[in-house]
Amino acid sequence: MYFLVVADTDDEQIGPDCLKDKEKQLAYFKKIADKLEIGFIPSELSGKELNRNNLLQRIDAITPTKNDIVIFHYSGHGYSKNDNRQFPYLDLRYDKDIPVREGDEINMEDVYELIKNKPGRLNLVISDCCNWHLSMSNMQSANIANPRPSPVGLSLENMKALFMDPNRTSLLITAAQKGEVSAGNAVSGGIFSGQFRDALQKYMGINYQNITWEQITQNVRTQTVTVAGYSNCPRPENPQVIGACKQTPVYKLN
Repeated sequence: MYFLVVADTDDEQIGPDCLKDKEKQLAYFKKIADKLEIGFIPSELSGKELNRNNLLQRIDAITPTKNDIVIFHYSGHGYSKNDNRQFPYLDLRYDKDIPVREGDEINMEDVYELIKNKPGRLNLVISDCCNWHLSMSNMQSANIANPRPSPVGLSLENMKALFMDPNRTSLLITAAQKGEVSAGNAVSGGIFSGQFRDALQKYMGINYQNITWEQITQNVRTQTVTVAGYSNCPRPENPQVIGACKQTPVYKLN
């Protein structure tokens, strides 16, 4: 399992949130690799190293075979443009006081294509960032209390069904649809990232059978919409109005 995590950890506004995402994602996917008894090869890009060239170099350095897994996770600023692209542009400026230039960004779909063009059998390309205009930032979410039920335990068969399926699968998923912000905080990280982990944990449990990535993504979408609604964000139709966050993940599954 190759795991590349890109996080804007030094950002003045959302750095602590991104750091939490990075730590939790690395730990969670390493746990999955360990349970599957496969190698885990992590790579990080964060802090002052954050830029487009370094990102492309990190992606280029991933060399999977046809039996390997490639996971990319981005946590940071993102934005949309007045174009037909529904997935966000990643803001790869280390210094946000510098105006955005073409070389400081990359669209998530371009990252997806670069990774999908490699021979890995499972490709997960994930981003937790806003998908609105540049002036918006990831919103700080409320600290939502979580219940503490006893875990039901994981099914190794379900884990293998998702991560070791011989049929090639590629998933591109982002935290919010065009015109929306993403929410998170320094305690839990991004709402979307947390819901992605929670969905995996749920459907890999012993209570489920015949699980698919479509089930995972639908659950992530539903739960992110619900949990984000507990926090306040600017309204997409009128940024001057603050109300319950509208955050709807968008995905593409091939």
